[in-house]
Amino acid sequence: MLCYRIEAEMKYEFPVFGKLKRSGDARTALGDFDYPTNRYRRRVGPSIIPIHGVLRVLGIKYRWILLEKTYKGWHATIRLDRALSPSEMVALQFAIGSDKRRETLNLRRAICARRWHPRMNILFERKLDE
Repeated sequence: MLCYRIEAEMKYEFPVFGKLKRSGDARTALGDFDYPTNRYRRRVGPSIIPIHGVLRVLGIKYRWILLEKTYKGWHATIRLDRALSPSEMVALQFAIGSDKRRETLNLRRAICARRWHPRMNILFERKLDE
């Protein structure tokens, strides 16, 4: 019943909330690391060691990791050697420490996804003012 309710609410009409920076696919994991109170972590960014550790435990090899500074934290882009399903991608992004709210919304979109949608997993460069 949950799947039916979510499908009914999802019309794939996405309002514009910000300037699109990057869209993920089945082989690209996107992480959002916000550090509103930790000034040190906001300045130096997330450590790659825990990200590498999670990927190693899961047996997932990656080609590269890109970390980019944002206004409140950091964005991570990880190019994987193999494709993952939408729900596996959300679980991976959550395991590496990506923003909990972002991954909860991604999970909501992935629960009933039959295939990858271009706007299923995205990062914004900046948010638009209301």
